[in-house]
Amino acid sequence: AVLYITSVNGVTNCIIARDCKNKAISDDQIDCQANNACTGSTLTASDTIDCSSDYACFKAISLTATNDINCLKTASCEKADIESKNGDVYCPGRSACRVATINAQNIDCSSSANSYTCSKANLNAVK
Repeated sequence: AVLYITSVNGVTNCIIARDCKNKAISDDQIDCQANNACTGSTLTASDTIDCSSDYACFKAISLTATNDINCLKTASCEKADIESKNGDVYCPGRSACRVATINAQNIDCSSSANSYTCSKANLNAVK
């Protein structure tokens, strides 16, 4: 079953802690904007997924998007299975994509802090 938390014009916003925890969510865009907002969830987006807070998508089962997936903060996508079909995966935060499996055309693990962004991750750049 697909569960929408707050879908507004094709955007699901998970804006407080545990808002979307352990859910299966499918929408055009998914924004996990809080600590542990999407922990343990399966997220599928026809456009983009943003994990824009610390631990936002920590231990998510899977993040699958047609376009970009943004793992922006500390451990935001750690231990997740991440796939972007036609976009990029960005992991600038500290340990953002650590121990993750990532399939994407472009995977960006650069960080100004050089802080284990993709440490122990399985990276598959697929053209």
